[in-house]
Amino acid sequence: MKDVKTEVSRITWIDVCRGIGILLVMYGHVLSSDKNRFLIYSFHMPLFFFLSGWVFKYNRAEKMKNFIIKNIKQIIIPYFIFALATFTIWIIFLHPDSNANILAELGGILRGNGHYPNLEFNSPLWFLPCLFSVKIIYAFVTHFVHKRRFVYLLLALSSALGYILFLHYLDSNIPYSLDIALTALVFFGTGHLWKSHSQIIPYCKKYALLFFPAALVLTYIFALLNFQQYGFQIDMRVNRLNNYFYFYAGAFSGIISMISLSYLINHNRVLEYLGKRTMILFAWHYIIFTCITNITDSMTTIDFAPVKIWFPAIYTVIACSIILVSNTLIKRINTIFATSHTK
Repeated sequence: MKDVKTEVSRITWIDVCRGIGILLVMYGHVLSSDKNRFLIYSFHMPLFFFLSGWVFKYNRAEKMKNFIIKNIKQIIIPYFIFALATFTIWIIFLHPDSNANILAELGGILRGNGHYPNLEFNSPLWFLPCLFSVKIIYAFVTHFVHKRRFVYLLLALSSALGYILFLHYLDSNIPYSLDIALTALVFFGTGHLWKSHSQIIPYCKKYALLFFPAALVLTYIFALLNFQQYGFQIDMRVNRLNNYFYFYAGAFSGIISMISLSYLINHNRVLEYLGKRTMILFAWHYIIFTCITNITDSMTTIDFAPVKIWFPAIYTVIACSIILVSNTLIKRINTIFATSHTK
């Protein structure tokens, strides 16, 4: 019974943490400038890669081909469905300006890279091809490297190579964000290794009330130093990391802070519900944000100052509501349709 309770608790804090993470992603996408969002951007994507590594499962007895096919079904096929659906909405309803290169955007979907002008219509989708790349790379690592210290060594090497690519190939358009995957692999692999071997996560639970504010303060300090040194935020989507030490220190501090916060919250139905639906929220929130912006920008005759002050929070609530209600309705319609055909 003890193991069952531990497993339930583990899943719960991950769902809560993902719920917090997706709200930060959505909120951050509405903030207007780097100076307003440098803190969120310093750790929110590393957090998702870390959590993905935590739940990563790979059996060495499994054929690599089967593992790749499974992840194509779970990640790449949904990616193309989301990309083509949101691209169609962008073309038909949002009327991209004459400077938009439609063919380049279609090519960007195939390339699966978030660098401009790829995926301009729905840039957050870069995460899915990158996550696919990271999972396949890490599966090969765990398949051939059995000693934990060598895995850590490979992760350190991956962080160095990822940073070199940032320094010398910032504007690269490598398919499936393989350049960014080198950096993301560090957080993914660390999440997977910490799950089984580290005492950091249990300490986060035991001393959550202390770790949450302390780690958050450290995150802010490192993020601020990184922002002040370069004058702009870090952005994993384009592999812009700025200072190597500040980036990793801020990212891991933010991860520890959010994990500790998740333990403090313990159970929250809303966050758990959101945490179980991060993919659908990732896929749709940006295009809805664009639609909302088009509507509010067209209402120039009304004073929207109070709305603009709270717009990031209002947008996040509206976008979540639209996506989740629509998703529920579609599922119910499909269920009714399937039931009628079985009779």
